[in-house]
Amino acid sequence: MTGDERATIDGGFDSSRRAVARAALLGAAGLLLVVAVAFSILPAGSPVSWWRQYDATTWLFFVGVFGFVGATLGVGWQQGCRVAAAGIVGLLLVLPAVPPIAFGESPDSWFVLGGTAVVVVPFALVAVPIEHVRRTADRSRPTRLEWLALAVGVGHLLAVDRLKTALEHRPLLPPPTELGAVDPYGLALLIAFTVSLVLLGAVPVVLAGRLRLLTPPAAVLVAFGWASYRTWLRSLETLPPEGPGFGISPTPLTLYAWGASALLVGVLVLAGLEYLVRRTLGIAPPPSLVGDGSRGERR
Repeated sequence: MTGDERATIDGGFDSSRRAVARAALLGAAGLLLVVAVAFSILPAGSPVSWWRQYDATTWLFFVGVFGFVGATLGVGWQQGCRVAAAGIVGLLLVLPAVPPIAFGESPDSWFVLGGTAVVVVPFALVAVPIEHVRRTADRSRPTRLEWLALAVGVGHLLAVDRLKTALEHRPLLPPPTELGAVDPYGLALLIAFTVSLVLLGAVPVVLAGRLRLLTPPAAVLVAFGWASYRTWLRSLETLPPEGPGFGISPTPLTLYAWGASALLVGVLVLAGLEYLVRRTLGIAPPPSLVGDGSRGERR
């Protein structure tokens, strides 16, 4: 490769990075502005305007959550991930409608902020990369690794459900005969927990198999093991067979299930840190993210 060819490739790569950075910046600023205007239109739940209810920590949370979602939305659209971008926008539009439908109450900025952090952020972190890989990969069918990851994710969901049934006498998943009686809000929460737990089991498998990253599966195993062990210890303090006397305080396993989306974000952050450190220091560096690292894999 000549010097001119290398300079052309480097120039194109730098231009691509600038385009991505510009899309992220515009997306973050644009969504923050749109959300601020939308929150001002929502009926106030108190005599004080919504922005006056926020302290410094809440403002940082507000800017971080919506700024991240906006940046991911901008990058996803710039990279042609239209389905993921539409899903992000759809979730943002659905969240304000949940309180009126589920509780008969006015839309609330606090609910939208919390729902964005718990639901939209994990969705954006997973949906945009998945669609980008599917669009750029030189294959049309899922690989064995992806099928294995899906099986592990479903197994992870069922394991949490069975453990909660055994230790708490409170299963995570309702019987199929009771699904029709679940209210819309409860059904939305059930879907969010279910998808989050499946992804929490599946994503580390893909990261370990595709990029040889060790921290994602290790973090999930440690969190799941700790939550199960602590819940088992608490179950020993009850009087079987009357059932667990946990009261209204959620068990560690329940917190693990409720916080699966937040754990997924943490796992992805750990994966990114491990990837950057190993690539920078040259310690068994993982494969490059450029291109499809699965072309040599059999289907």
